[in-house]
Amino acid sequence: MTGSARPHDAPYGEALLGMQGAGTYLGDKGFIFKPETRKALEAKGVHLITPQRSNMKQTNTKREKRLLKRFRRVVETANGQLTEHFSFDRPGGKSERGLLGRLCYKLAAHTFGLAILRRFNLPPTQLDLLVGA
Repeated sequence: MTGSARPHDAPYGEALLGMQGAGTYLGDKGFIFKPETRKALEAKGVHLITPQRSNMKQTNTKREKRLLKRFRRVVETANGQLTEHFSFDRPGGKSERGLLGRLCYKLAAHTFGLAILRRFNLPPTQLDLLVGA
């Protein structure tokens, strides 16, 4: 879907990170916040690592770049599996409660599938074996 009118991720990211405990979190470029928001999160002990845009003066350290690269594949794989096998991008539901119920069901099914694969020492990329795709 190109050109879709989706809201920006930043307001949701701010709300989610504001509720989290102290720690280090990885985010994509949608989680690059204004300096004052970033300082407020850091005051709570929340350290956010995001890839920097090409026109930004500040750059990521080698350690941060390595972390982002390493976990990006994991995130993209999980997002792809949720979309392809569980239609996570079209959850359905007639009410907010129904929508949340369906999303929780799909996340639970995905997590359970990964647990089964791990139990049999299979890589998480072979989820197709369980969903019949």
